[in-house]
Amino acid sequence: MKILSLFFLLQLASLVSCTQSDSQKNQAPVVSAYSKMDASQIINSSKGQTVYVPIYSNIPVFNKQIFSLRAILSVRNTSEKENLIISQIDYYDTNGKLLKSYLDQPISLAKMATYEVEISSLDVRGGTGANFIVKWDATSEISSPIIESLMYGATGHHSYSFISRGQIVEKH
Repeated sequence: MKILSLFFLLQLASLVSCTQSDSQKNQAPVVSAYSKMDASQIINSSKGQTVYVPIYSNIPVFNKQIFSLRAILSVRNTSEKENLIISQIDYYDTNGKLLKSYLDQPISLAKMATYEVEISSLDVRGGTGANFIVKWDATSEISSPIIESLMYGATGHHSYSFISRGQIVEKH
């Protein structure tokens, strides 16, 4: 009886080890603590940039109606070590006409802080091709800030919201 029990335990152990090996084949490979990164994973560092940020103050919807949106420009300092200097935030309409300059003088944005500018849904001067130009600088090389816009609005049973990331147009 002891021999039969021992034989049964060995068979069970063999079956379990085979099952584990099969399940391990389906698992993702273990990644080491150090791995190569492709270019898209590298954080862009700079001492300053000019960034173009699309804004949609209104959009065409059903039956060619125009729907007004509220927009928020967000400048996020991603550095944990250095302040970010925002020297320019200018708002342009669809035709490239300057509508408003939001800064009279540069501002220093604290580490990990966010600066926001709001466009009311009542302000439709920008049109569907409105945009911001944001210029920022730093005293030393830092990770680039995240600069994006959020547009949103609701009417009846329909609501709209979307974001648009800024595009670097110049490094300085």
